[in-house]
Amino acid sequence: MAQSTGKPPTIKDLLLFSVLNGAGCETSIRSFQELENDPKALEIYQSKKTIRRRIYRFWHRDPKGEAIILENSYFGKMTSNQLQFWGATLWDFYYTHRIPSVPCLLTVSTGSKLLKWMTNQGETHAVDEMTSAANEEDPLEILPFPISEVIEAQEMNIRLGIYGISKPIYGNQRSDEAKGVFCPESYPAPWPLLPFSYEAAPLEHPIPLYQLPSTLVVHDPWDLLSVSKRAYGYSNKEYDWASSEDRTYLYHQDVSKKGEKRNEEEHKTKQEEKTRRRLKRLEDLHIDDPDILSDNLDAILLVPSSVKPGPSEPPILALYEAAPDPKPVEIAHLYLSPAELIGEGNHSLVANAELEIPRSLVVPDILCYECILEDVHQTLLASDGADGSMKDEKWKAKSGVGRPAEVIQFKKIQLDSENPTPIQPTASYVLRSGNHETKYKYVGPFRPIKTNVKRQNGENYCSHISQRLHVDEGTRAHPLSAKVSVAAKLSMQGDYHLSNESNMYQTFPRHFFEHWNGYNVVAPFETPTPVGAVVPQYYGYYTPPKDASRKQYLSPIMLLEKCGSQVVVDDLNMDDRNECASLFYRLHREGYGHQSVFPRNVLCQEGPLDIPMYQRGTGDFTEDGRKHAFRLIDFGRTQKCHNDSSIMSDERENIEEMTKHTHCNTHYFDSL
Repeated sequence: MAQSTGKPPTIKDLLLFSVLNGAGCETSIRSFQELENDPKALEIYQSKKTIRRRIYRFWHRDPKGEAIILENSYFGKMTSNQLQFWGATLWDFYYTHRIPSVPCLLTVSTGSKLLKWMTNQGETHAVDEMTSAANEEDPLEILPFPISEVIEAQEMNIRLGIYGISKPIYGNQRSDEAKGVFCPESYPAPWPLLPFSYEAAPLEHPIPLYQLPSTLVVHDPWDLLSVSKRAYGYSNKEYDWASSEDRTYLYHQDVSKKGEKRNEEEHKTKQEEKTRRRLKRLEDLHIDDPDILSDNLDAILLVPSSVKPGPSEPPILALYEAAPDPKPVEIAHLYLSPAELIGEGNHSLVANAELEIPRSLVVPDILCYECILEDVHQTLLASDGADGSMKDEKWKAKSGVGRPAEVIQFKKIQLDSENPTPIQPTASYVLRSGNHETKYKYVGPFRPIKTNVKRQNGENYCSHISQRLHVDEGTRAHPLSAKVSVAAKLSMQGDYHLSNESNMYQTFPRHFFEHWNGYNVVAPFETPTPVGAVVPQYYGYYTPPKDASRKQYLSPIMLLEKCGSQVVVDDLNMDDRNECASLFYRLHREGYGHQSVFPRNVLCQEGPLDIPMYQRGTGDFTEDGRKHAFRLIDFGRTQKCHNDSSIMSDERENIEEMTKHTHCNTHYFDSL
C-alpha cells in the first residue's frame, strides 16, 4: 500500500483500522476523513454487529518465563469499584499466555497488572508493552459538565429577556414556604418565573444525603400526587401555571437507618477529602510548611512576569478565604405538572420536575482575583511605601530559584509487527494529542500576605464581577435560588415498591453513582466496557406528614437524576448491548439481584456527560466513538442475595436474552 501523507494517524484512525482488519476488510483508506470513500468499509464500521470495544493487543512472554498463577499475581490500577481489569484506553488491555510453553492457554489482563507482575518476576521480554504500561494514565473520576456554567448562562439569557415568563409574587405565602433564599426580596426582576417557562438545567452531579433539602414545598395544582389516573388520563389537556390556583404541600426527607449511617460516612469522607485537597494545594504551591495554609485559608502565588529561572526575591503568597462547603439545605420547592410526565410503571408515575434550591448548592461563590491583586497592592503600599523604600531587607534577598519540576510526555503505542494489520506495522499513534510541557517549581521562601477579600454571591458582587455580568454595581444579578430539572417518581396508594427502592439507593455503594475514565472488563465478558455510573444520582425520598384528618392520598416522592429514555435493544449496536449487560453484572458483583430485568429498566441518554449538552451524542469526544450512556432503574424489587443463588442464575439468563448476546466467553477470563 502507498505510504499515507499529510497529518499522522490519530488513535481513532488506529481503532478504525483495527476494526476493519478484524472484520477482514481490505481497504486503502488511512483516516476517518477517507472512510466515506470506501462504501464497504463504511458499511462494516457502522454496522450494529461490529464490535469496536475489544482487546486488540497481545503481551508476548519470555519462552522461559514463569507461569502466572493466583499465588504470584498482583493487582493493577483500579477505580473505586475494585474491578481488577481496568485500562485507561482500549490499548491497555492484553491477551497473554499464562504459561509461555502452553500457547493455547490465553488469559485477559491489563497493562498495569502485567507490568507489576513482569517487574517483580524480572521478565523484560515485552519491552514496548512495558513502556506503554508504564505511561498509562491513572484512574480518574469524571464529573458531569458543571451545572453552574449552564445556570449562569441561563441567568444571562433571562436578564436579556430571551426566555422565561415572570409571575407575580404573592404576599399571602405561608412563612414556612417563603423564607431564606425564597423570600420575595431575594428575587430581582424579571424573577420569579413561572414553572417550566424555560428548560431548567438537568441536575447530574452527586449531592451527599446530608446536604439534600430536609423539607420540600411541593407545588401540585393538578393533583398529580394522588396518582389517581394513568398517564393517558392527563393527555390532551392544557396545564397553564399562570391561570391555575397553586396547591402546596409540605414534605419531609425520609432517611433510612442505613442512610443515616451513610450520612456519617459521607461527613467523614468529606473531611478527609478536604484534608487531601489542602495537602495537594500545599504540594502544588511547593510549600513545605503546612502551618502557612490553615484549613480555612487558600492561597495563590503571585510571581512577577519579569522573573526568570534563577535567584529571585521571594514571591508573594496571597492568602484568602477558602471555599466553604455547601450547607445542608433546609427547604426547597418542587413543581409538578401532568404535562411533564415522562414515564409510567405498573405502580408508579415519573415526571420531569423543577426543583428550586439555594443557588449556593450548585453554583460556587465567586472569588475575584482582581480584588485580591488590589488588596495585595494596598498592603504593599502601606508596608513598603510607594517607592519600595520601606521594604524589609529580608524580602529583597534573592535566594529563590526555579527548577524544572516535571516533563509531561504523551503516550504512544507501536503496533506489533508479528500481528498483520492493514497499515504500516511500525507506525506510531499518539494516544492523546498535545505538546511537551516543562513545569518549573519555585524553591525558596515566600512572602505571605493575608487579604481581606471574601467570596461573593448574588448579594454583594464587586465592580469587577458586576461588569462581567453586565449589571450595575449594587444591583442583584440573579436570585439566591436556582431551578434545576430532576425526575420525580410517585407511587400509587397501597404500593410499597417506592419505599424499598429508596432504601436500595441509600445502601448502594458509592461507586454505583460515579463515572470514571477508561474501561473495565466485567465477567463474564472479555470485551472492555466504559466505567460509567450504574444507577441515577439519588436526590432524596420525601413523604407527607401523617394527618389523620386528611382523606386524600398523597404519594411519597423520590427524586432522581434524569437519565434519558428506555432502550430499544434492536436499535443498539453490540458495544452498547455489552455495556447494558455489564451494568447488571456490576450490580450482581456487589450482591444485588435486580429482579426486573427488562429493557424498560435500562435508560439511554446522549453522552458523554462531561461535555456540554449540545456536544453530546456526536461520538466526536470519545476514543471509541460512543454516543450514549446507560443506567439501570426500578429497584423496587431489588434485594441482596448470594452470587450463587437461583435469583442470580435466572437473571444471568434473562440478561443474555434481553441484550441478545451470543458471545459471552469465559474461557479467557480469570481473576489473575
